[in-house]
Amino acid sequence: MTHRRFKEIHDYDWFPDAWRRGMTDFLSCFATWFFQYDPVFPLIAGMMQKSGLCKLRDLCSGGSGYLLSLLDYLYKNDIAVSGVELTDKYPNLDAFERIAGRSGGAVGYLASSVDALNPPFDGPELRLMFSAMHHFSPDELETIINRARKDNCAIGLFDYSCRDPFRAIPLFILLIPHIFIMMPFTGPFSWGKMFWTYIIPAIPLALLTDSIISRWNGYSPEELKAIIDKFPDSAYEWECGSKLNFLRTGKVVYLTGCPRR
Repeated sequence: MTHRRFKEIHDYDWFPDAWRRGMTDFLSCFATWFFQYDPVFPLIAGMMQKSGLCKLRDLCSGGSGYLLSLLDYLYKNDIAVSGVELTDKYPNLDAFERIAGRSGGAVGYLASSVDALNPPFDGPELRLMFSAMHHFSPDELETIINRARKDNCAIGLFDYSCRDPFRAIPLFILLIPHIFIMMPFTGPFSWGKMFWTYIIPAIPLALLTDSIISRWNGYSPEELKAIIDKFPDSAYEWECGSKLNFLRTGKVVYLTGCPRR
């Protein structure tokens, strides 16, 4: 974990919100259409069964569309869910409202900014984070995990951004064509999103830049294991590893921590 890390441009406060919403809408759509996180849904179901927790809080939710796929999986496998709450430092409220409406009341959200390093707490829950581990330094990930431990919450961190050039290079080549094809179908339709994609391509260029940075910042299972080795806690069951995703085009790196009942 000694390589230098870089901050993605859409993480800066000055970054235009319209561009950020377009980016998170596309990334959510990409993760859903190409089943990026389906391989780890059984891990989440297993955590809920082991811990007895049925409330989910999603950190760094972004466009959050993949959560509907997760809920479908949990319902089909008879896993009880008492509710899901979306949160983000820069909440995409249009996307949150759309997901909440399509969930039939299962999904709610916080409209205020929520820092993943200090999430709200109103009882034990399963905290999830998709596509966001690479935004945080090892010390920050340690803080996120330690906060979950102190709150007696389960935690699952999942990310398909990893330093794998053989899979990353084809993605970079195909990313811009995918953006131009998919953008009209991502999230709530917006003429502003169309303008910043097709007239002035600020969103595609920002997505390409941040995709390169996110891949560089991505963690390996070995790096995640070095973090959880700092928590020799017999009350928790830890696991980290990776799963090949749809069509084996990439890997989902994961870290999970589950309190033992």
